[in-house]
Amino acid sequence: MAINSNEDILDKIRLFKWYSAVDFGNGIIAKTNYPSACCMSPDHIGIGAGKWNYIIRRNLPDLQGKRVLDIGCNNGIMCIMAARGGATDVVGVDNDATWKNWIEQARFIKEALEWRCKTKYPISFVNSDMAKLPKLGLGHFDVVMALCCLYYLPDNIIEEILTYLNMNAEHVVIQCNTSGVHSAEINKRAKPKYMLRALKKAGFEFIYSDTPFFYKNPVVVGSKKPFKKRKSLSLGSVRSFLREKL
Repeated sequence: MAINSNEDILDKIRLFKWYSAVDFGNGIIAKTNYPSACCMSPDHIGIGAGKWNYIIRRNLPDLQGKRVLDIGCNNGIMCIMAARGGATDVVGVDNDATWKNWIEQARFIKEALEWRCKTKYPISFVNSDMAKLPKLGLGHFDVVMALCCLYYLPDNIIEEILTYLNMNAEHVVIQCNTSGVHSAEINKRAKPKYMLRALKKAGFEFIYSDTPFFYKNPVVVGSKKPFKKRKSLSLGSVRSFLREKL
């Protein structure tokens, strides 16, 4: 069904389970119904567009004219943000085993926001296990994002993917998870220290971490050239986050 009205958006929202809350404009918000994110609004720094504005964007280079890959993209909201940042080709990869009907949901969000904003976003989606990334033949990327996903893979597959990215990407941002909610094995891989070592082993010359003291999803970066993170910390978002924690 083509999106031609607010009512069309509301009707489609009801068809999906939502991990990241999404603001469709004009007061229409798809609220998350994922248990661990149930109180998170679209501007919350822990998820979706709020996370982009808080910690992801400041660890990315200028996206104007760039090619971007989002591994484990879920509903594709980060792909939208990359396209809005000037990227001219964005590819999102995920699969139904981790989130049923994710690609239909991502395409709906893209179409709805294109209708709302009267524009077209250069985004495509690939339904695949992220472990198969090196075999997908997606080509070279200027920027790769892997947000809260790589640590679910075993050590040897992480090594294979990062080695592949070292040959096929200029700048890689990996989001970790220090909440300790997973198994001991996953928690080990979800820490910045592990991912920094993995990036170094894969051959990235310039690596660093961005670890706000209160934030459970820090990021690590591997790049082909020196990079200085942007100062895009939103004080209002941080205060909101802390109020929810207290």
